[in-house]
Amino acid sequence: MMRASEPRACGNVGLLVALALGTSAIAGCGSPDDAGVADTGAATGSSGGTSGTSGASSAGAAGMGGGAAGAGGASVGAGAGGAGAAGMSAGAGGAVVGAAGSAGAGAAGAAGAAGAAGPPSCVDASCIAELALGGYHSCARLGDGSLRCWGSNMAGQIGVVTTTEQVLSPREPVPVVVPGVVAKQLALGDWHTCALGLAGEVLCWGSDGLGAAGLGLACKPAEACGSEVPTKVALLEAATSIAAGDNHTCALLASGQVACWGENFHGQLGPNGKGSSKLAPQLVPGIAGAVRVAAGGGRSCALVGGEARCWGYLGGAPCEDGGTGSPVVIANTQGSTELVVSAGHGCALGAMGARCWGENAFGELGVATPLPSCGKGTPWEPAAHAVASGFAAFAVGGGHLCGVSATLGLSCWGANGDGQLGIGSTQPLAVAGATPVLSSVSLVAAGRAHSCAVSDGTLFCWGSNWYGQVGDGHSYAESKPLAPVAVLWP
Repeated sequence: MMRASEPRACGNVGLLVALALGTSAIAGCGSPDDAGVADTGAATGSSGGTSGTSGASSAGAAGMGGGAAGAGGASVGAGAGGAGAAGMSAGAGGAVVGAAGSAGAGAAGAAGAAGAAGPPSCVDASCIAELALGGYHSCARLGDGSLRCWGSNMAGQIGVVTTTEQVLSPREPVPVVVPGVVAKQLALGDWHTCALGLAGEVLCWGSDGLGAAGLGLACKPAEACGSEVPTKVALLEAATSIAAGDNHTCALLASGQVACWGENFHGQLGPNGKGSSKLAPQLVPGIAGAVRVAAGGGRSCALVGGEARCWGYLGGAPCEDGGTGSPVVIANTQGSTELVVSAGHGCALGAMGARCWGENAFGELGVATPLPSCGKGTPWEPAAHAVASGFAAFAVGGGHLCGVSATLGLSCWGANGDGQLGIGSTQPLAVAGATPVLSSVSLVAAGRAHSCAVSDGTLFCWGSNWYGQVGDGHSYAESKPLAPVAVLWP
């Protein structure tokens, strides 16, 4: 998810990041413990991916509260200087980066964390600090750190017990309060949810069939096996940001190392034990000094020394094997300050704009890509290509990308089978054909096949809605909105 040019700017997979295009400064993501301060670093979210960072802070400036990553996507947004805070978020299928702060306590997080034991002090959609979209559910973090989630609840990933529609599949088609959690970052996978707590602890809930929630359950089936109770993951040290893929989770530790847990079929947890799930966090060999972490689908990435390094599924299937557990440098990502990853794409961002790699079936990377050498599968670009510049915010979904610019407002391109581009049809678009969807957008997030954005203080979503992840009170295929609809905020 991502927010642009608004005091509460904040925002994966699964991923929002604050990105100052053309400069090296990025506004930090506001959180309950970093109210009203700007960070010179950036945060990224991811799942399908998101990535994030804790952000360094100085006196009178707060680090970013973190972005949300999710299975499948991430987003980034541009930040303006000053005492405001901006941040990031990502969701399954998409990651987002958002930006910007304006001076004063209006920045996300100004409300503080004191309301944990009582009613939230910030309750409407206008004070959303971060959006995170998973494969089949959505969440929002408010400026006071409280959470709202909606969509599929088959494994308890909404954080409550669903008492309706149990026979077909539990779902919450409008946002509900997640009790007992005050967070500064979110990360959503296909069927699980994680939050970064104020002291660097990581709490997860939802599916643990493949170990993604770190609950130690390892039960079947993965999409309906878990717990709605947020549970602390056993990390060796405090985390500064988190990211989620489809069925795995990663945390950037204070030491600059990365720890991951959950599914490891493609080596997305690292080379140790590739092919088998891990119920407890394990360090990724070869990653040190990381400043961002991102995840999406069956891959994980980190930003080390200004370049993207990724492991797990790196594209090319069905012509190649399941992936690599050893980190691989992504070409043409040098000099990056942000990193967002989804199930379909990865993007490195910085002063040079957005450089992306991954699926390119619809011209979403702005170049022509042939089919894999075996003649089948999805065209895949292993090296990063310059895709766009001038975006104040950027989000990556399962197979689509979205950006916010001063000229077009919010526009999306790429895959569109479920209407995730918001253009009123299911016609896919190349980057050159990106069509305006909304104006005055302060946050945007992309999920596996749905998208959400905050425009003029109102939260809109569109695309796949089988599980109610659009939040308009409906669900199932017939309710799939092809253009933005307002979320029924409680």
